[in-house]
Amino acid sequence: MLAAVTAAGFQRKNGAMFQRGGNYSGFEFSEQYSTGWSETFEVPRATFDKLLADEAAKAGADIRYDHEITSVDVQIEVISGADIRYDHEITSVDVQI
Repeated sequence: MLAAVTAAGFQRKNGAMFQRGGNYSGFEFSEQYSTGWSETFEVPRATFDKLLADEAAKAGADIRYDHEITSVDVQIEVISGADIRYDHEITSVDVQI
């Protein structure tokens, strides 16, 4: 997915600034105490979410829009099923995680 996000041309960010009541503070993502990314992306949320969903679908994920999960079956901290509502009809599905 990273290749698709990079190819989308989102603005790269290497830090953040915050302002409250005339006080400013900021940090650079490279100044960290553990390993990790030193930059991130500024993204339009809906565009970014759709890009991720499309990439997940290309990888085989079952993406469903306009559906509502109405219940989840959790057995010993593992989700094994869910009920999904679409157009006033509820369908039970098996979940593989």
